[in-house]
Amino acid sequence: MIKHLKELRSEANWTQQEVADRLGISRANYSHVENNRNEPDNELLVKIADLYEVSTDYLLGKTNTRDKTGAIKEAEINDDQVIMTFDGKPIPPEDLDLIRRLLRGKE
Repeated sequence: MIKHLKELRSEANWTQQEVADRLGISRANYSHVENNRNEPDNELLVKIADLYEVSTDYLLGKTNTRDKTGAIKEAEINDDQVIMTFDGKPIPPEDLDLIRRLLRGKE
């Protein structure tokens, strides 16, 4: 469930149409996302986070910190294996695969 969209849009002083135009989607589609009638796919979620300069975790309500730099904070070396962590917790392998795909873009 997406959170904070109305608040972010209001702070930016944008209409739903302006946000939709910036995202390259219809106003109706954006309205459905903003009002939790539809969930965005990962690509749209990232576009929204980039537009508002917040983390996807903030949009998903997993954190109240808007800062995008809070993403991957550290890597620890353990038995010849890199363990990525976020907020001190190991990132599961399936999430690392998603992060790799997002960083590489569409291939």
